[in-house]
Amino acid sequence: MTIKLTSCLLPLVLLAADVPASQVHDATLITLQNEIARAIVTRDLATLERLYAPEFIFITGAGEMKTRDQVLAETRQGDTRFHELEYFDVTAARYGETSVVTGRGRGLYTVGSERFDTPVRFTRVHVLRNGVWQVVLYQVTRVPPP
Repeated sequence: MTIKLTSCLLPLVLLAADVPASQVHDATLITLQNEIARAIVTRDLATLERLYAPEFIFITGAGEMKTRDQVLAETRQGDTRFHELEYFDVTAARYGETSVVTGRGRGLYTVGSERFDTPVRFTRVHVLRNGVWQVVLYQVTRVPPP
């Protein structure tokens, strides 16, 4: 898995936040993306349960919305298996106890016997609860291969 820092800050403003965005990349949040990727590839449900907030929503590259329970059940069943998942050009901005992480990614996975190699752009929104950053929203958009 690869994570590369970029030099530009996320040009997104959260309307509900009255705290300005951090002016530096938050290494903790960027490192957290590697932890999430490892948990997805290894199907580490305990880690995913800890890092996905109860209200977690995943919007897939096909536009389908899935709840935390649906994502965890699919991970447990193993119909979709990630063999590789890497993130790069990752940027993180903090707005108080909320953060927005964006970047590009590539997933090598199988669904049944069909194999996919999919490049994406992604956004994750995290909230800080009891000292733990939890994902409340994860959205991916499929992009053409480079």
